[in-house]
Order: sequence, then structure tokens, then C-alpha cells
Amino acid sequence: KESMWLVLLIVTLEATFGTFQGPIYNSILGDLIDEDKRGEFFGRRNRIVNLMNFIATVIAGLILPFFTRLDNKGTEHYVFIGFAILFFIAFIARFSAAMYKKKIHDPEFKPSEKNKTSFFKFLKNMTHNNYGIFVLFVCLFKFAASISMPFFALYLLKDMQMGYFYFTIIMGASILASFAAMSFWGKQIDKRGSKFVLTISTILIPLSPLLLIMAIYIKNPLLVLIYLFVEEVLSGIVWAGFNLSTSSFLFDATSKDERIQYIAYYNFLAGIAIFL
Repeated sequence: KESMWLVLLIVTLEATFGTFQGPIYNSILGDLIDEDKRGEFFGRRNRIVNLMNFIATVIAGLILPFFTRLDNKGTEHYVFIGFAILFFIAFIARFSAAMYKKKIHDPEFKPSEKNKTSFFKFLKNMTHNNYGIFVLFVCLFKFAASISMPFFALYLLKDMQMGYFYFTIIMGASILASFAAMSFWGKQIDKRGSKFVLTISTILIPLSPLLLIMAIYIKNPLLVLIYLFVEEVLSGIVWAGFNLSTSSFLFDATSKDERIQYIAYYNFLAGIAIFL
């Protein structure tokens, strides 16, 4: 139990510190990218991010089973060593990313005091302005999605007794599908607007947990693996549209003067919704 609480504390601190740079970094990107090319840019950027996520997932899927096999032979704590290696690689990658982030040009910005909106004033007027309604919608949607999301990994690893290798294949399917779909969604955003893609993706995303329910009735392990692979491909495609359209809408609905502040409000409220 002490180890569990320690893990929760460390993960919470990691998420908290990681969130600090989000609004500022997004604001810089908003200043650097032309409005009519944001969809295409973020589509290409997210494709690269998803490709790297896929490569990292595959590497993790190859490393962990090796240490799991050692552990099954009676040698204790080998799985921990596998995770420790992955965390060290992640540390080096994050440190390298920070070095490159320092090289990004930061346009000069002079904040305007007249555009300051307090957090409580923002909450009070949420239902009376376009951006507030958007934030409320996304928070409620993420709250609903997060009810089932934590149980997916547990379902695969514990209930289905799936090993790390096959678990990696299922997770990688979603990431690879997101990679493939990003360019398409980016072009649709530039052509039809963020709201169009957001509407389509939010209609399709609820189908994912419904499809997972059907997997319970499939008895053949190979068919279950294929079924879950296809389900995660579809899930990756529609979630790519949702994530890309919400990011794009954040820039469309905020001005340069208020962008950092409003994105911070969005991240804070979305974080509370996911936590709940």
C-alpha cells in the first residue's frame, strides 16, 4: 500500500509540473502559425508525435516481456528493472526535448491589462459566451470518457491475462491509426472548420466502449485479439479528430492577448473533470 501511494504521488507531481508549460507553449505556437494553416500544421505535428509514441510503445513492449520472463523463472524484481530502464530513457528524451524547445523563437508579447478575466468571472459567464460553452462541453465529454478509460488496461492485463507484448500491439494499433488519420483531419479542419470535425468525432467516440462490451462474448482468444485491434484502430482515428479539433478550436476562439489565460482555464477545468 505504501508503494501504491508513492506511485500515485509521483505520477501526480509529474502531471502537475508537465501542465505548467502547456498554455505557454500552445500560445507560442498560436503566434507562430498562420490561422489558415493551423489544421495542416497540427495534423503534421501530431502525426510525428504519434509516430514517436508508436515507436516508444513498441520498444516498451519488447523490453518489458524480456524482464517478465526472467521474473517468471523465480528471479524477483526484474520487472521493476525493466520499468526503471524505460523511465530512464523517458527522462533522457524529455531532457533532450527541453533543449530543443529553448531554440524556438518566442515573439515579443506585451500583455494588455484590459483583457484580464479572473477565473471566477470566467466561470460565472461560461454559459454566456462561445469559448465558455466549448470548455464546458469538452470537460463534460472528458469526464464521461474517463469513467471507462482507466479500466481498459486493467481489462486486458488482468481479466484477459494478456501479456505485455500483445497489450503493446493493441495500444500500438490506436497510436498508429491516429498517426494515419491526423493529416486527413487537419485538412478537414482547414476546409470545413474545427467545429465540423469536433462534431463528427464526438458522435463516433461513444461507439468505442460499446464495441468493447461485445468483446466479452467472443470466446476465441485470437478472434478477441483481432477484434480489439480493429476496435482500437477505429478509436485511434476518431480520437485523433477530437484531439486535433479541440486544439485548433482553442486557437480559433481566443485572441492573442487572452490565449495563455484561457488555455490555462481550459486545462485546469479539464483536469478536474478527468480527476473526478
